[in-house]
Amino acid sequence: MSNFPTCDGAKLVGKRWQENDPKTGIDFKVFRQYVKDVTVEDAAKAKEEGTEVCEPNSIFKLRKNKKAKGSGICYRYEILDAVCVRVAYNEHSGLSTYSWDFVDGCFEDGAIAHYRQAVVGEEINFDRLPLEIRQTYTLPAATQPLATSGDDDNADGAAAAPEVVVQTGGNLVASTFSLLGHLCLVGAILSGIYVGVIYYQSTKRGKAKHSQLEDEQ
Repeated sequence: MSNFPTCDGAKLVGKRWQENDPKTGIDFKVFRQYVKDVTVEDAAKAKEEGTEVCEPNSIFKLRKNKKAKGSGICYRYEILDAVCVRVAYNEHSGLSTYSWDFVDGCFEDGAIAHYRQAVVGEEINFDRLPLEIRQTYTLPAATQPLATSGDDDNADGAAAAPEVVVQTGGNLVASTFSLLGHLCLVGAILSGIYVGVIYYQSTKRGKAKHSQLEDEQ
């Protein structure tokens, strides 16, 4: 894929970014932290009302300052539970090539990552993190082909946006691997036929030589 933005880490001077490391990609975090400051007044009010000072599934860290008794900090976390990107097929007619261009994410406001609330005490790993690629016919603005005189234009003279067709990443990946599987199967069959023909011809020549030797004897 192409048309990726520059990574945030690659833009900052002093970051430990190796010379041969990719400089473009998609930035996202595996977790997001939310911090809420709890004052003495907040703690007193919560105690009076019989409520919690922190939101559910938060961790409360009490301050050691005796003058601020009951105050502290609430920590809450959201965990990455899915990644989804949209890509568009782009033909470069002048170069006789094509590319899959990154467009944006599939979630709200074009986000590529989706998060869920972390639960206190939960063990989390990312071995089965869903990763989805969706296809769209809407190219990124930077790679839109120029409109020609025969294109349908809107009232402002801009080229009309093509209809967006979305294909789930599972179907896209599955169809790709299905095609590769069929190609491998055809290749295996052709290879088997070729080996069989070679073996048959070799056996036939061997029998002919054996028959010739018997005639000579």
